[in-house]
Amino acid sequence: MLDSLIPLLILGLAAAFWLDALKAHERARGFCLQLCERGNVQLLDQTVALHRMAIRRDETGWLAWRRSYNFELSTDGADRRQGRLTMIGQRLDSYSLPVAHAVPDALH
Repeated sequence: MLDSLIPLLILGLAAAFWLDALKAHERARGFCLQLCERGNVQLLDQTVALHRMAIRRDETGWLAWRRSYNFELSTDGADRRQGRLTMIGQRLDSYSLPVAHAVPDALH
Protein backbone atom coordinates (compact mmCIF):
# COMPACT_ATOMS: atom_id res chain seq x y z
CA MET A 1 0.00 0.00 0.00
CA LEU A 2 2.73 2.45 1.00
CA ASP A 3 4.77 1.49 -2.06
CA SER A 4 2.00 2.70 -4.35
CA LEU A 5 1.56 6.00 -2.47
CA ILE A 6 5.19 7.11 -2.74
CA PRO A 7 5.15 7.49 -6.57
CA LEU A 8 1.84 9.36 -6.32
CA LEU A 9 3.29 11.66 -3.69
CA ILE A 10 6.35 12.35 -5.85
CA LEU A 11 4.13 12.99 -8.87
CA GLY A 12 1.94 15.34 -6.84
CA LEU A 13 4.95 17.30 -5.56
CA ALA A 14 6.37 17.57 -9.09
CA ALA A 15 3.02 18.85 -10.40
CA ALA A 16 2.76 21.39 -7.56
CA PHE A 17 6.30 22.63 -8.27
CA TRP A 18 5.58 22.91 -12.00
CA LEU A 19 2.34 24.85 -11.44
CA ASP A 20 4.06 27.19 -8.96
CA ALA A 21 6.86 27.80 -11.49
CA LEU A 22 4.32 28.63 -14.22
CA LYS A 23 2.47 31.03 -11.92
CA ALA A 24 5.73 32.72 -10.87
CA HIS A 25 6.81 33.09 -14.51
CA GLU A 26 3.50 34.71 -15.46
CA ARG A 27 3.72 37.09 -12.49
CA ALA A 28 7.32 37.94 -13.43
CA ARG A 29 6.21 38.67 -16.98
CA GLY A 30 3.47 40.94 -15.64
CA PHE A 31 5.96 42.76 -13.40
CA CYS A 32 8.29 43.23 -16.40
CA LEU A 33 5.47 44.70 -18.47
CA GLN A 34 4.57 47.12 -15.66
CA LEU A 35 8.21 48.17 -15.17
CA CYS A 36 8.69 48.76 -18.89
CA GLU A 37 5.47 50.78 -19.14
CA ARG A 38 6.50 52.95 -16.19
CA GLY A 39 9.96 53.44 -17.67
CA ASN A 40 8.51 54.25 -21.09
CA VAL A 41 10.50 51.45 -22.72
CA GLN A 42 9.46 48.42 -24.74
CA LEU A 43 9.70 44.86 -23.46
CA LEU A 44 11.27 42.94 -26.34
CA ASP A 45 9.92 39.64 -27.62
CA GLN A 46 7.51 39.44 -24.68
CA THR A 47 9.93 36.98 -23.10
CA VAL A 48 11.16 36.66 -19.57
CA ALA A 49 13.78 33.98 -18.86
CA LEU A 50 14.55 32.33 -15.54
CA HIS A 51 18.20 33.01 -14.69
CA ARG A 52 18.68 31.58 -11.21
CA MET A 53 16.68 29.81 -8.54
CA ALA A 54 17.42 29.21 -4.85
CA ILE A 55 15.60 28.66 -1.59
CA ARG A 56 15.44 31.66 0.75
CA ARG A 57 13.33 32.77 3.69
CA ASP A 58 10.58 35.25 2.93
CA GLU A 59 9.64 38.23 5.13
CA THR A 60 7.61 35.98 7.43
CA GLY A 61 10.44 33.48 7.91
CA TRP A 62 8.99 30.69 5.76
CA LEU A 63 11.10 28.99 3.10
CA ALA A 64 10.28 30.17 -0.42
CA TRP A 65 11.76 30.03 -3.89
CA ARG A 66 13.90 33.01 -4.87
CA ARG A 67 13.78 33.33 -8.64
CA SER A 68 15.83 35.75 -10.73
CA TYR A 69 14.62 36.53 -14.23
CA ASN A 70 16.38 38.31 -17.09
CA PHE A 71 14.49 40.21 -19.76
CA GLU A 72 15.36 42.46 -22.67
CA LEU A 73 14.00 45.91 -23.35
CA SER A 74 14.49 48.71 -25.83
CA THR A 75 14.41 52.46 -25.41
CA ASP A 76 13.99 53.26 -29.11
CA GLY A 77 13.06 49.98 -30.80
CA ALA A 78 16.55 49.49 -32.24
CA ASP A 79 18.67 48.81 -29.17
CA ARG A 80 18.59 45.83 -26.81
CA ARG A 81 19.28 46.24 -23.12
CA GLN A 82 18.98 43.78 -20.30
CA GLY A 83 16.91 44.11 -17.16
CA ARG A 84 16.58 41.80 -14.20
CA LEU A 85 13.99 41.17 -11.54
CA THR A 86 13.97 38.95 -8.49
CA MET A 87 10.95 37.39 -6.84
CA ILE A 88 10.66 35.62 -3.51
CA GLY A 89 7.69 33.30 -3.73
CA GLN A 90 5.13 35.20 -5.79
CA ARG A 91 6.23 38.64 -4.55
CA LEU A 92 8.52 41.08 -6.36
CA ASP A 93 11.67 41.53 -4.29
CA SER A 94 13.90 43.72 -6.46
CA TYR A 95 14.51 44.81 -10.02
CA SER A 96 17.19 46.42 -12.11
CA LEU A 97 16.74 48.41 -15.30
CA PRO A 98 19.58 49.87 -17.39
CA VAL A 99 20.27 53.55 -16.97
CA ALA A 100 19.22 55.52 -20.02
CA HIS A 101 22.20 57.08 -21.73
CA ALA A 102 21.93 60.77 -22.49
CA VAL A 103 21.78 61.46 -26.19
CA PRO A 104 24.03 64.42 -27.06
CA ASP A 105 22.72 67.22 -29.21
CA ALA A 106 23.96 67.41 -32.77
CA LEU A 107 27.71 67.92 -32.81
CA HIS A 108 28.94 71.15 -34.40
